[in-house]
Amino acid sequence: MVLGIHMRSIGRVVGHLKARATQRLAHGGLWPQDGRPVWGRKSWKVFLDTVADVKRAIAYVEANPEREDKPRQRWSFVTPFEPAHQVIPRGAQHI
Repeated sequence: MVLGIHMRSIGRVVGHLKARATQRLAHGGLWPQDGRPVWGRKSWKVFLDTVADVKRAIAYVEANPEREDKPRQRWSFVTPFEPAHQVIPRGAQHI
């Protein structure tokens, strides 16, 4: 997942995403009953400083399912990246 700048910290956003996904999986009967961990303890975060960095990350995420012989995913809530004509300032709260 590649996320844009947000007013909340990345830790808080990741925590919220994990919590909501857990609720949906449990509600759908898809949560593992054997106690296996589903989420990693921490999130992996990388700050992207240039438009090229963002485009490369998006391409990687979009192609990721194909690495496991699965089709690319399409989601209605995903918006296309529209790059600003500037470098993202270092120190901004990126996610």
